[in-house]
Amino acid sequence: MADVARTPQEPVIPAEPNPSELGAVREAWLFTRGATSVRIVRASTRARMFLHVYGPDTDTGMHEFDDILGCMRYQAELERRLVGEGFSLERFLGERRSGSERRGAGRGSDRRRGVLSAVPNPSSPVPT
Repeated sequence: MADVARTPQEPVIPAEPNPSELGAVREAWLFTRGATSVRIVRASTRARMFLHVYGPDTDTGMHEFDDILGCMRYQAELERRLVGEGFSLERFLGERRSGSERRGAGRGSDRRRGVLSAVPNPSSPVPT
């Protein structure tokens, strides 16, 4: 199982991303098999995608991708291998935003929670 967090070539170790470059997407998956676990964390900067793999045991790996599609393909293959080795998805954590609140003041009442009402379509015939 030690090869799960490794690729045939050495992963690129980038410089620490500038906090102002961090993207909004960050998700984590936890796979377990008995007392053994593997955590997969997907993160991004404005220009790159990163897949961090922690486990099993003390193994760690970081993989860098040019785009989300390449990252997701690699992650899907990694997950297939984990499931094939008896691991199962224990938990998923999705974080849609990072950083602090962008607005200085709140918007007041949440406009999405109001009562929905049907607005007649002017081009449809009126029932009689």
